[in-house]
Amino acid sequence: MTSLAKPAAGVGMPRLVLADGTVEGLKWLAFALMLIDHANKYLLNWSVPWMFAVGRLAMPIFAVVLGYNMARFGVDDTRGLRRLLARLTLAAAIATVPFIALGKTLAGGWWPLNILAALATAVAVLLLWRSSFPLHRVTAVVVFLVGGALGEFFWPAIGIVLAACSYARAPNITALTIGITCTALLGPINGNAWALAGLVIVALATQVRLPVARWPRFFYVAYPAHLALLWLVLQVHRS
Repeated sequence: MTSLAKPAAGVGMPRLVLADGTVEGLKWLAFALMLIDHANKYLLNWSVPWMFAVGRLAMPIFAVVLGYNMARFGVDDTRGLRRLLARLTLAAAIATVPFIALGKTLAGGWWPLNILAALATAVAVLLLWRSSFPLHRVTAVVVFLVGGALGEFFWPAIGIVLAACSYARAPNITALTIGITCTALLGPINGNAWALAGLVIVALATQVRLPVARWPRFFYVAYPAHLALLWLVLQVHRS
């Protein structure tokens, strides 16, 4: 298995290659970290500092994994990207109901939208950018600017996904710099630099092969479902 510790032939930069089981393992790790973070956020009112800190690792890991998986689609495979976009958009729309009901958004209402909306925006941007029509590329920039303002973690989240996708397809210093910079820019949003540890975990993960089975579409269901469960727990607690 070629990994981040091994330079790619003819490129001079380390490649990002993850075993299939390891990719699934990273998703499960990110999901567990997110559960810890959301339990602290919604049930404990941000009262446990270590839970908040480790929760900052979840989004960068999810974003890199998504970008890595997007890189697997061929340049002309718009059908695959469209399916991915449809699933993320549907899951984001369903999750919006419990997400808003739980409250604790920055504006106290619907804004910003949940993280799946930001991830869906990243897929939409790539899909439009790969088009041969110039107008589509202009639209990609507009979607990036507007979508980045609407979803959780804003433009840095989208930037991490796109940078990971670009780097996974062909290791380059520009993508690496953008990916690290966008992760660092999460610092002002999070109030700490723990998100950078998510990139370290991904780098370390390239060195192992985890025997984790793939559960197709599980996370699309699990994300809105866990938010709904948290909302129900709060209602029981308040009654």
